[in-house]
Amino acid sequence: MNQRLHEAWAAFVTTGVPTAEGLPSWPAYGVARRTTMVLDAAGAHTIDDPRGAQRAVWDGRLWQSGTWWTLDDIAGHG
Repeated sequence: MNQRLHEAWAAFVTTGVPTAEGLPSWPAYGVARRTTMVLDAAGAHTIDDPRGAQRAVWDGRLWQSGTWWTLDDIAGHG
């Protein structure tokens, strides 16, 4: 599986299409489908909008400027 992943990345970098022998067709990502490639012990497959309910919780939320923290702040060094 690692070899296929490397081949898909290389194809994506050179052609814009992440393809490799043994991998299913992977449509371009878009907000309508959010197609994601899943690589696991069972093989490879695509799924539309994985964890969509969790992602949807963040839809429409805006973060006010200055509300992000630095890593030093989180670690207590800021």
